[in-house]
Amino acid sequence: MKLPVLIFLSLATCAFARLGENEDQNEDRYGLPKRQFDLLDKNFPLIRGEGTRTKTYLFETWRIRVGYLNGIAVRIEYWRNQDSDPLLKDFEKAAILDAESLGGTWHPDAPGMEQTTGYAPGRNTYVRQDGARATMDKIHVVIDSKTLLDFDAARKAAALNLDAARKAAAEEQRKSDVPKF
Repeated sequence: MKLPVLIFLSLATCAFARLGENEDQNEDRYGLPKRQFDLLDKNFPLIRGEGTRTKTYLFETWRIRVGYLNGIAVRIEYWRNQDSDPLLKDFEKAAILDAESLGGTWHPDAPGMEQTTGYAPGRNTYVRQDGARATMDKIHVVIDSKTLLDFDAARKAAALNLDAARKAAAEEQRKSDVPKF
């Protein structure tokens, strides 16, 4: 009895988990990445840094860009294809959030956000219990994993530390350059 339940749960997890999947799993789900987007993915990657890459897939009427960190999907953008209506409907946004729920639920990041998901200006942000974040507007949805958010925070902290170290070194150099009057 336990084995069929475990198999069902693992299949359900595979069916819904896109963040955290590797490139092979995404290719199984969406097909091979489209080469016509190679230049876009190289020049405008979803994430930057050591061990990152971006790939774009076309799936039915959708363009799906995936940012990988060390081969694992940590950011996903969902867009409608150019030859279809680019404005996302609420039920499409809900389907994306459901697919990315990992069996959990998304909650508005601020009170009242759930009333603004239609064609309101600006972006709406939702968070999942594990810290993942979904940001959506009229034409696309971006899902960021907690891993990516931590990676970005670490990169920013490292950049601030490097900047502070450069400023301190420049100040020390300036002090040593002062002549003995």
